[in-house]
Amino acid sequence: MIPAIIMQIVPISRNSLHVTVNGVQKMATSTTIHHFRLIFLFSFGGVAVILLAIGIFLLIRRFRKKKQEIELKRNGRHLLGENLKVDFNNVSVNNRNQLVLTCTYEEYGIIYHFKSKSLRYDPWPYLTDTVDVYQSRDDPKQYFVDVEGSMSAEVVEL
Repeated sequence: MIPAIIMQIVPISRNSLHVTVNGVQKMATSTTIHHFRLIFLFSFGGVAVILLAIGIFLLIRRFRKKKQEIELKRNGRHLLGENLKVDFNNVSVNNRNQLVLTCTYEEYGIIYHFKSKSLRYDPWPYLTDTVDVYQSRDDPKQYFVDVEGSMSAEVVEL
């Protein structure tokens, strides 16, 4: 985006921009220079706008997810997940597979399975036998496994 804006400011004269059509060199006219500036602006500026929109979308998605977690902690059903199991996830970051914590909760003969978000470290040494799970009262498919809140000690990742 910045090169496109700079290109709108940089002076381009008729003598510094030559147009070659079918091997014949012609002097640039003011409309040719104007078209050149527009093409340059849209080619660089368009890509920048697309990348900016993707970045804004990802930030909004992250904030909504965090807001949903806070809302579930405040108003959701508090459950204690048991039968903890740490497995590798399919996601790889810096050639290291991410981990995911799975747990179960049984209520009235129905067994619920919960899966945490991707973890960068193994939480097993810091967990007790249960983990906090917050489930939406309206939709049981909306839940949040609070791995960090269930740890017996504060873990600082360096």
